[in-house]
This record gives sequence, structure tokens and C-alpha cells, in this order.
Amino acid sequence: MADQGTASGKFRATLLCHTLVIGCHAKRVNRVLSLLPKNDESAPNEPNEPTRQTRYHACVSRFDSYDDGGTEKRYLMKCELVPQPQPQSNEYTSIANLVDEMTALSSRGGKNPIHQALVLAIGCGIDSEEDVEMIRTFIRSLLPVDTESNTQGRIDLTIACTQPNPDFDTMTDENDYFAKLSASEKETAVTEQTLGPGKMARFVTTLTHDAISKLQTSVTKAADVASSTDTDDSIHLPDNQSNANHPVAAAVPLTSAASLLRSSPPDSSASCTITPPQPQCYYACRKCRTVLFQDNDLEDPPHAESFHCFSIRKQKHAGLNLGANSHNKCGSMFLQKELPWMEQTSSGEINSSNEGKLKCPKCSSKVGVWKWSGTQCPCGTWVTPAIYFPLGKIDVITV
Repeated sequence: MADQGTASGKFRATLLCHTLVIGCHAKRVNRVLSLLPKNDESAPNEPNEPTRQTRYHACVSRFDSYDDGGTEKRYLMKCELVPQPQPQSNEYTSIANLVDEMTALSSRGGKNPIHQALVLAIGCGIDSEEDVEMIRTFIRSLLPVDTESNTQGRIDLTIACTQPNPDFDTMTDENDYFAKLSASEKETAVTEQTLGPGKMARFVTTLTHDAISKLQTSVTKAADVASSTDTDDSIHLPDNQSNANHPVAAAVPLTSAASLLRSSPPDSSASCTITPPQPQCYYACRKCRTVLFQDNDLEDPPHAESFHCFSIRKQKHAGLNLGANSHNKCGSMFLQKELPWMEQTSSGEINSSNEGKLKCPKCSSKVGVWKWSGTQCPCGTWVTPAIYFPLGKIDVITV
């Protein structure tokens, strides 16, 4: 895909949305796909407005079960892309190939960043929460350890299942009603998008539109933050005397590091012996340069690198070269415990939820993640509990 540029030489972002229409039957899924707009590209109206691109894919999920000591266990047997236009059973392809392409594209450099969304619109015979959760777990296992850690782009994941109309208790009841309609009644329902494949097509386009709008908002917000920091190169370091009345600033006091960096050297004529201070590292938000933590907040002792090797796929995304004596550096900074500002910026969720995102207390951009159940570092080691900041989200400042 070629980069989209402007005549003035300024960068132009691209918003790319891949939407998977997922169901149990290839024929029903393809019928929905036939009602959707073709894969298209929306040209921007303004010079710096992002280009919008949409790709629709038919996907079939199949489930099976086995007996586990008298209890029937249901599992996801396969979830594959249906070839177009004529599906053949031996030509189905893995969703992993699409995810790999998106991951490679999101980490691509250049002046024209590509922001991506992956939308899963589930229906066409799948309506149980158990089945939806199995699909959700499978898709998330294909994604890299942290797709949002790169600075060139990101992959937003949206997963939703179509719901029955108010007149029906379940989608099965609604589909049974639709099946009993006459041919003319079915055509009307499909055209009006109230039942059957017409309703599913409306559901798919709504999810896709919302995902693109969400990306648009993220890109606009990021551009506003970047433009506001272009004229402010100051680095904010802790200062207990600054902004003490602000609730967040009280937890993370902000001030400029310039005074610290420009402090006068000691008088060389003094008779006392001066011991040079040890360098201190601070870690700041890359967008607004607000200090988030420092050296003594890091995990102690640090975890051993490449201690666990769970998934070949995750090893590949992390850059591990299997079969060689390669050494992969950690891609995140892990803390030993939560900091006071985290409770306020997460609205207390860090103490009540198993996992969540950490936002910068100044610009509110995502800078880290907490997972009390642990996570796998890009180097391969499982760290529990995990409070970590991807290196792509922070700057290291040595004073």
C-alpha cells in the first residue's frame, strides 16, 4: 500500500479497518458480504485529513465438543477466512495471516502513519456468549503481546455479537421467524435491514463506522497533543512545591528540569571535598514529557530475560530467533508496585480491576498497563504482577 502524502510535504495518516463477518455458515456469511459496500477508500476533504480504507472479510467459525468425565466440553475447532468469490472447503485460510500483515504494517516507519482497526462482527448462527468468548480469546491470542506499544501505529480491536430485536428473546427465535416469511416479505426485511442478512449487514457497517470514527478521534487527539508540545521542550520533573493544589499534580508534581540541568557547578576553590552525585534516571511520557517514575520504582531485582517461551507466534513478534543464540532485549519497563498517581488517573480501577490501561496524568495518553495476573515480557519471561510501560511510550532522562 502506497503512502498517502500531501502537496505541501506534510504527513497524512491512513485509517485502515479490517472487518471480519463471522458466522457458522459460509453461505450465510457470503450473503451478508454481498450486501456490504465494496472494499473502498475514502479520499480526505482537508489537506491533513486521514485517508479512510475499509476491507471486509467473510469468516467461518466451527465448534465441537468432547466428553470430560461426564461433562461435555465445547471448544472452538477453527476460525478461518472464506475465499472469495467461490468458497471451497480446501481453500480456507487462517486469520493469523491477516493479523500478521496488520502487525507488520502497524510497526512500519515513515512520515505517513497507518492506524488500524480490527472489527469482529459476530452473528449468522453464532449467538451464545460462550462461543463469542472463545472467538474473542482466540483472536487476542493471535495479536502481539502489546500491539499498542509501537509509535508508528496501533491496532484497535472491536468485538461484538448481533442482538435480537425487542420482539424476540433470542437470535434463534428471530431467525426462525425470518425463515418462515414469504419470499417477498424476506426481500422487504432485507431491503429495510430489519431482519436476516439485511439486519446483519447494517450491524456490520455500524461497527465499522464506529471503529473508523474512534481511530479518527485518536489521531486528531494525538496530533493536537503533538502540536502543543512542539513549542514546549521542557521536561517536567518532580517538584513538591509545584501545583500542590491540583489533585493529580499533588500525586505527580510537575515542573521543568531546566533549573536542575542549569544549576551552578560547585565552587572549585572551596576547601571541602565534593563527591559527584550518582546519575539518576527519570522516565517521562513521550508526548508531554511529564515524569512518570524513576529508577528506584523499577522492579528489584529485574526479571531474567527469555526465561519462559510459551508461544512461537509471540516469540516471532518479540523478535526471538528460534534455533539461534540470539538475545532479545525487554521491550518494556516493569515497576515493583503501583504509584500514587495511578489510582487517581485510573479512577480507582487499579485497586478493583484485574487489568487496565495507565494514562499520563497530564495529557491522558496511554503510557502503560497493569495486569495483576501477570503478562509475558517481549523477551519471553512471564512477570507477575505486571505494571509495565512500553519503551515506545516513554523517554529516558538522565540527570
